[in-house]
Amino acid sequence: ATISGTTTICSGGTTTISFTGTPNATVNYQINASGANIPITLDASGNASFTTGALTATTTYDLVRIDTGGIPNCGQTLSGNAVVTVSSLPTASISGSTTICDGDTATISFTGTPNATVEYQINASGANIQIVLDATGNGSITTGALSATTTYDLVSAAIGGATGCSQNITGSVTVTVNPLPSATISGTTTICSGTGTTITFTGTPGATVTYNIDATPSATILLDATGTASISTGNLTTDTTYNILQVATLGTPNCSQTLSGSVLISVKALPTATISGATTVCNGDTTTISFAGTPNATVNYLINNAGATQSILLDAAGNGSFVTSALTSLTTYDLVSVETGGTPNCSQTLSGSVTVDVKALPTATISGATTICSGDTTTISFTGTPNATVNYLINNTGVTQSITLDGTGTGSFITTALTSATTYDLVSISSGGTPNCSQALTGSVLVNVSALPTASVSGDTICSGGAATVNFTGTPNATVTYLINNTGV
Repeated sequence: ATISGTTTICSGGTTTISFTGTPNATVNYQINASGANIPITLDASGNASFTTGALTATTTYDLVRIDTGGIPNCGQTLSGNAVVTVSSLPTASISGSTTICDGDTATISFTGTPNATVEYQINASGANIQIVLDATGNGSITTGALSATTTYDLVSAAIGGATGCSQNITGSVTVTVNPLPSATISGTTTICSGTGTTITFTGTPGATVTYNIDATPSATILLDATGTASISTGNLTTDTTYNILQVATLGTPNCSQTLSGSVLISVKALPTATISGATTVCNGDTTTISFAGTPNATVNYLINNAGATQSILLDAAGNGSFVTSALTSLTTYDLVSVETGGTPNCSQTLSGSVTVDVKALPTATISGATTICSGDTTTISFTGTPNATVNYLINNTGVTQSITLDGTGTGSFITTALTSATTYDLVSISSGGTPNCSQALTGSVLVNVSALPTASVSGDTICSGGAATVNFTGTPNATVTYLINNTGV
């Protein structure tokens, strides 16, 4: 009998060992030249075979003896063998479990049987992917940019050559992808000059945010466990921009990304206002109080620093005014504050005032003799406000006459020779200066004119030594003065 089946198989594989010889003879063989003989009977055509078990080591099948059986039992010792060489199955392991930042790559390493072809899958789906280990049994890949946690699973390892051994293998690497931190910036967009506000950063808890102010050197702030942080601007007087530049996480890996975003804090100027107006008015007159300042602002003021606060709205040109009531005493208009309205409503206290002095109206009276003789003159006197001009009429007709009182408030004139009753009527008086206060006046002086008395004398013609009567005729009750012979008393 002869034996055949020398071959090479993969570890864990089986093969067929065949015997050929004398039909129906019994062949004895050993495995690896040890242990009891194992018989196998050739069939009528002189053949027999068996399938080995799963082999994990090189195994030799040795012929020992053959016997015909029957009578006589012819037999002999045999030599010959079949060697089944067992090739080790290729192996491979995978490594590279790590944590990376979103968008980064990672290196996955394979170690195993030199020159083996390793198949793996990504996230247990899709077609198998191959990598061939080098002569030292190493290989690696660089992942693409990853945006989600990804698992690389070993599937099999295969070695080329005559046997082409392969086996399914297990093992995996998980690349954990940490999301990139994020952050935003927010804050009030408009504030009043001289006030401050809060700038708020919101984003990934525990992240560090880098920012700057108006392109100054950058600063950092750490977000708290809720993902927020804030800074106080302090009091601002000019527009200021807060720019967010970058956000980064602590630890390993240190994930970061460049950011864009800003908050422009517009600083609204504080409103201003001034007050102006006439300084002196005539008693009973009104005047205009004017305000100038920030367009559309509301100005608050007090009258004589008492009572309820009054308000006036400036127009789009920044002007406003009102007409006072009729004033009879000194009155002061004091600025209190000014406010812009809108959001924010900027305001500030103000100082400034207008004092309106009230000038008393001038007055005057008229006086003079009540009766004069025809053809005489008289003095008409005026008494009143010093330096005022008094206007009067004579007999309430003709052109108005004027007289200016002196520094003591008196004035007078001498009439022309009067021959009839004459009336001097006050018309008005004005103070002169600024303001020129005036008012209408009433009052008059009636100068009555008495006719001159007349008389005539008459007498008789008599004889020398006789007496005679001299007769006077004229104005009743008048006293006639006479001379005798134009001499004496």
